Amino acid sequence: MKKVIVKNNEGIMIAGSSEYQDPSAWIAECVANNYWGLPGEYTVEIEDILAQVEQEQINAEALAYLASTDWLVIREMDAGIPCPAEVKTERAAARARIVR
Repeated sequence: MKKVIVKNNEGIMIAGSSEYQDPSAWIAECVANNYWGLPGEYTVEIEDILAQVEQEQINAEALAYLASTDWLVIREMDAGIPCPAEVKTERAAARARIVR
């Protein structure tokens, strides 16, 4: 997955798009139609964001698991009813998977 960032000569982003497998056709169309100005007035950067998107999904799943089991930890603190050991183990593993 690719992210395209177009900046003017002052370094200010003037266009951006993401979730392209191959953005070359879109970029070619924009250049041909001078959507961003004349050649030389801007720069085009292409960034591979696949790893970032995959990590965001891992983070979302881990955070959802933590949220769904928070009540067990609160119940243990509030009422003294032990949280199952496997839940504690999995919560620790979920926290370890989160990368910010």
